[in-house]
Amino acid sequence: KFDGEARERLAAIAALLFRHARQDGESATVVPGLFRASDTAIIQRGVLRPSICVVAQGEKLARAGTDTELRLRYGPGNFLASAIDMPVAGRAVRASASKPYLAAAFELTPHEVLSIMIDLEVTVDGSAPASTAAFVACDGQLLDVVLRAVSSLSDEREARFLAPLLRR
Repeated sequence: KFDGEARERLAAIAALLFRHARQDGESATVVPGLFRASDTAIIQRGVLRPSICVVAQGEKLARAGTDTELRLRYGPGNFLASAIDMPVAGRAVRASASKPYLAAAFELTPHEVLSIMIDLEVTVDGSAPASTAAFVACDGQLLDVVLRAVSSLSDEREARFLAPLLRR
């Protein structure tokens, strides 16, 4: 699916997330939205905000929408784009303590998410009840942005400076 450079970027993102997202759940870092899950039995429930979530390692199964009508299964190199708030329940389905599910989510405005989806030519099934969410393979540019964001965690000053700039 990916060329060698994209695989290398994804591996670098996973290594940095492993280092900075030290425990299960969302990690409190200068760059918000770093997630780790090592237990496949725990179901997480919440509200999916307008965002782009890039999976670096592991795999997740989620149900989104008011009646959990949208089933999403995504793994390394996929990103989930959601343009609206919607209820979600999900769990890591491929994860362990030594090789956890690792992801970076970037909260955006609905307009920003839809703009990214248009730029990347993401198509969604308009007949699906929750058609404002989609998951697709990452391209090199998106992986570059995520790598830059998580790389900045080694320098808090750089991370604080870059955080607003990396939104788009």
